[in-house]
Amino acid sequence: MPLLINGARQVGKTYSALTFGKSYYRNTVYFNMEDSKEITAIFERDLNPERIV
Repeated sequence: MPLLINGARQVGKTYSALTFGKSYYRNTVYFNMEDSKEITAIFERDLNPERIV
């Protein structure tokens, strides 16, 4: 299941998520929405997890 984290800038969201992923999972994938218009477009229609995954 995907995990979407939303919040203020510079509060440790990325650090916390990556640390958690490395600690509890063999593989972790990180997408930065600011760097990719293609990835951002996936979430523009709706946030239905079944469609996104």
